[in-house]
Amino acid sequence: MLAKTDNSKINYLRTQKDNVYINDIVDRNKVQNKEKLEMLVQIIASDIGCLTNPLKLSNNFKERDKTSSMTDKTIYNYLGYLQDAFMIEKARRFDVRGKRFIEMPQKYYFTDMGIRNSFLDFRQSEEISHIMENVIYI
Repeated sequence: MLAKTDNSKINYLRTQKDNVYINDIVDRNKVQNKEKLEMLVQIIASDIGCLTNPLKLSNNFKERDKTSSMTDKTIYNYLGYLQDAFMIEKARRFDVRGKRFIEMPQKYYFTDMGIRNSFLDFRQSEEISHIMENVIYI
């Protein structure tokens, strides 16, 4: 069955986000803090196509919450879980002059823009340049 209205499409994407992606990642990887995982996905969703790394993301958590215990190692693991679930992809950057891959910082892209938008509660769907970069990469 195909959803016919915008509200039914939005509800479908929210259900997929909560019941399929997040719950699967939490259960499969025994994630202790589901809320922090969701917050990480929201940060990445807000900054698609921006250069980042686990330490920078950890600092982002600490800016939002001074008592945050999200370490760069935990974030590194969470990013791996999200990639294993095919929710995001890490873009490997290549240094043409040095003829090698650059390990840090990285860019992350969503494999499904509808799921990405559901994490942002559909409020940033008008960022055309970031959306186009994500779509072109995928």
